[in-house]
Amino acid sequence: MSLAEHLIELRKRLTRGAIGVLVGTIVGWMIYDLGWFGELLDPVVPGAHDALAGTGTWAAISGPVFHIADELGLDPDKITLNFSSLTGALDIQFQVSLVVGIILSSPIWLYQIFAFFVPGLT
Repeated sequence: MSLAEHLIELRKRLTRGAIGVLVGTIVGWMIYDLGWFGELLDPVVPGAHDALAGTGTWAAISGPVFHIADELGLDPDKITLNFSSLTGALDIQFQVSLVVGIILSSPIWLYQIFAFFVPGLT
């Protein structure tokens, strides 16, 4: 095979693998809202109590919320922020969906890698 034929074969294999990951990611996006799937997010979302110990963005975002809670006489331990940024929820959903897509499509892209290299090994 010439170099051009090898590159065409590589492009074909990469395209098939990427389509597999895309389909898996779409499936991951659809099952994200299932109840049991939320338990898988616990390692992804860090605990707020660890983040509150430091300073920086988290303290700048949560500081006014805790100040208002103090003014209203509410317990600051019961006041929580769900996400530390405006697009935090969407970012986590994208990340989890992508990881699920990579895992679900692993037989497809692993086969594509295998099918590309095996002819060169014989």
